[in-house]
Amino acid sequence: MVSLHGRSRDLGDSGGAHEPADVDADADNGGAGRVSWVILCLLAAAQAMVALDVTVVNVALPAIGDDLYFGPGDLQWVVSVYVLVTGGLLLFGGRLADLLGARPAFFAGLSLFTLASLTSGVSQTSAVLVASRAVQGLGAALLSPAALSVITRTYSGAQKAKALGAWGAIASGGAAVGLLLGGALTTWLGWRWAFFINIPVGVLVLALGVRLVPRMPTARGRQQLDVAGGLVGTAALAVTIYGISGAADHGWLSGRTLGLLAVGLTLLLAFVAVERHVARPLVPPELWRERSLAASTVGIFGATVTLVGALFLGTFLLGRTMNLSAVATGVAMLPMVVAIAFAAHLGGPLLDHLGARVASALGLVVGAAGALLLARTPSKADYVVDLLPGLFLLGFGLGLTFVTLSVTSMAHIPADRAGSASGLYMTAHDIGGAFGVAVLSTAAAAATTQGDALQTLAGQHRGFLTAGLITIGFAVIAVLTMPNYRPPADGSGASGTRRGGRGHGVHLHG
Repeated sequence: MVSLHGRSRDLGDSGGAHEPADVDADADNGGAGRVSWVILCLLAAAQAMVALDVTVVNVALPAIGDDLYFGPGDLQWVVSVYVLVTGGLLLFGGRLADLLGARPAFFAGLSLFTLASLTSGVSQTSAVLVASRAVQGLGAALLSPAALSVITRTYSGAQKAKALGAWGAIASGGAAVGLLLGGALTTWLGWRWAFFINIPVGVLVLALGVRLVPRMPTARGRQQLDVAGGLVGTAALAVTIYGISGAADHGWLSGRTLGLLAVGLTLLLAFVAVERHVARPLVPPELWRERSLAASTVGIFGATVTLVGALFLGTFLLGRTMNLSAVATGVAMLPMVVAIAFAAHLGGPLLDHLGARVASALGLVVGAAGALLLARTPSKADYVVDLLPGLFLLGFGLGLTFVTLSVTSMAHIPADRAGSASGLYMTAHDIGGAFGVAVLSTAAAAATTQGDALQTLAGQHRGFLTAGLITIGFAVIAVLTMPNYRPPADGSGASGTRRGGRGHGVHLHG
């Protein structure tokens, strides 16, 4: 149901039964029409599954290894293959959303993800599970940028800012919720339910989304997919993420890590060369020149380094140092989720009042303060006194940053580039997560030579200290590079650094 000029209208009225209306994202409705929030809820539910699946499986790994007889060192692939495929294909998925349409790309990704969740849950061998997780990653790479593109093109004005803010909260809070959900499901129902939980959500979103998610115009004229650039770019990202992910175990100066990063850099240079010589590149050149997107992409990389790395360290701090169970560790992380939700609620007004530059830098500084507090955790810590303040500040600060960057990144992106821009932004998010775990693990290892550094308080202290310093560094970068964007109060287009810019209104045909 879409509300237009104060009246409700069934999407099926324009043609056949339950036929969704077209959306022209280039038209400006002047802020008069309001689009149902149900569409955002459906898209957010799908993205929540993608975000949860990064961490929901982590606490289930020991049970999976026992059941499916994984060989030594092979169990990591249950997590790694999902991250590699998703991160490697996000640019490709975003471009497909522009060329084929965000709506069909979203449904294709959602269908693949849901089906792969079923096959993952019923897997009887390690090979089937790893293959299913790879298909899940492919589904996520199609789903995520397409869903963000739909949001960007469907909502306008203040609604658009709120929708993108909610999206940022999901991106930052999903990983923390995954730890709690994974621990609870594995403890009470078994590890297979970490995958089965996606099936009813996926089926419901698909059933309702076909009726409610609006159609949108695809790129006009003769358009070709940059297959060469897609293959080289995907390989570059996958090899780089793989090299970063293994750096903590093998060392940053090991032959394996340096070799993989060298191959990744070579492929990245080859990708740049290919993009310069094709008529329709995978990443349109004008996207690199869009300051709001470029600065937000750098910012989301830094924020995700700290968030995912801190969650990784936090599981050791709570589970190993304080001897909490998997479920209790997840519950102990809940204040971070609450803080992220609180930041999402306040993020819009703060962004309106402070502008993107100050709001993003402020969020990073508050997040850094939380990490530095956790770096001072005593050996006999009291949760309320010693851990709760740091967890809350970390969640609130990074939540505010994610909300601000999600809104700002898409501020001046034209409709026919929304998918590509979403893919670029979310690729930085995925690489940041892999980099955060690797860098903070390495920092922890430098603190002690006795046993597993991650299981020692000294190692955890060093890791959180590094997270705080990195976050302060990205706060400085935000001050220097972020435009002072403020979202419009209506559908009249961009504000802040650009007034009277492109409109992002919604026009319903028929």
